[in-house]
Amino acid sequence: MIGPGKYDSLAAFVKDYTQAEGVIIVVFNGNQGHGMSCKLTERLMMPAAVALNAAIVGIYEDYESIQAQANTETKEENGNQGPEQGQAGHINLE
Repeated sequence: MIGPGKYDSLAAFVKDYTQAEGVIIVVFNGNQGHGMSCKLTERLMMPAAVALNAAIVGIYEDYESIQAQANTETKEENGNQGPEQGQAGHINLE
């Protein structure tokens, strides 16, 4: 990950503007597409990795919970038919 990223100028701006020791910017469907840029000191690299890993686990857990809820609601709407007999459960997260 060392090297230029699509959103380095934004990350640098946020770091300077907030007077932060480090920032991580993740962009989805931005004007330069998807991208991620980090402005971190060496001291923050491991804590940042731990924090991002925790965020990833949380996102997966939230997604699985949302999908389980959608499947339950779909079954209830279709008289407890399974998704193969009724409408498949899907939530657009946008």
